[in-house]
Amino acid sequence: QAAYWYKKAAEQGHAEAQYFLGAFYANGNGVECDIEQAAYWWQKAAELGHADAQLELGLCYANAEGVEQSYEQAAYWWTKASEQENLDALYNLGKCYERGEGVEQDYNKAASLMTRGAEKGDSDAQCCLGDYYANGTGVPQDISKALHLYHLSEEQGNEYAQFNIGECYEQGKG
Repeated sequence: QAAYWYKKAAEQGHAEAQYFLGAFYANGNGVECDIEQAAYWWQKAAELGHADAQLELGLCYANAEGVEQSYEQAAYWWTKASEQENLDALYNLGKCYERGEGVEQDYNKAASLMTRGAEKGDSDAQCCLGDYYANGTGVPQDISKALHLYHLSEEQGNEYAQFNIGECYEQGKG
């Protein structure tokens, strides 16, 4: 029933309905699983400015799910979502800049995006930014800042941060 009504609203241009309909197609919830239809509806919602749809559409482009793989398109949509402070988009876009996927590699931009996410409490961004400080990637090397960020991240259960803290102590950096 929900998919039926979401589709009616989505066809009328309702962004939230388009987003949910895309999710229904992606998960086979009330409709047959169809990632191409999911990408189609997320595209519609993304074009209307729906941040979560922009995030999901970026994932589709990055992973070649329902669309042809394009890191440029992934970065484009994650940029749009990050402008609305979508934490996952900030993180994903930061990784694009770190790796030079879909954008020109820019460690400073990557660190700036991770900082925005870390300041908003995103544990993945905190851990990644901790790595940047540990290695001097896009920021000055600072082990005490790295450890602080790892601890913020590990308090949320991030296993990578927990590992990194252990590694710092093993290497006498704690």
